[in-house]
Amino acid sequence: LFLNRKGNMKKVIELEEKLQISKSYDLNCRKIVVSGKEIKIYFVTSLVDGLRSMEIVDNLLLLNEEEDEISFEKVINSISALDIGIVENIDEMIEAILSGMILIYINEYEKFIKVDVRNYPTRSVAEPEMEKVIRGSHDGFTETLNTNIALLRRRVKDERLRTEVYY
Repeated sequence: LFLNRKGNMKKVIELEEKLQISKSYDLNCRKIVVSGKEIKIYFVTSLVDGLRSMEIVDNLLLLNEEEDEISFEKVINSISALDIGIVENIDEMIEAILSGMILIYINEYEKFIKVDVRNYPTRSVAEPEMEKVIRGSHDGFTETLNTNIALLRRRVKDERLRTEVYY
């Protein structure tokens, strides 16, 4: 279960580079420290259920109150979700994140934990009523920016899709 730090960091760096976490508006990585170990949580803002995600973070932070050192098994047992899996392959990690799952990385462990906290938008992309198109796409985005990005991410699960906000 353990790997050397260089092997772990190589996976983390590769994941962050492929998804370009720092450049995309809706791809996020949150860091927390539990019992001296850094935990990173990766997710797509518009595709996850915020309340369920916060509940998982709260449960992880409760591990700070235990006197024992945290282990991979303790982290998995502290997560209250129905669908939990372990992933090692970068492509599986990217697919999980882009599908609306959160991905949890614990420093010093070679495996990542994926947790299903999906919350897809309820409306599908529809043809705009005011603008008729004869040729080409008939899709229209009429919601808020986050909802529109979520609708797009739900249809296009590609690591190359970037969303940037310009002011």
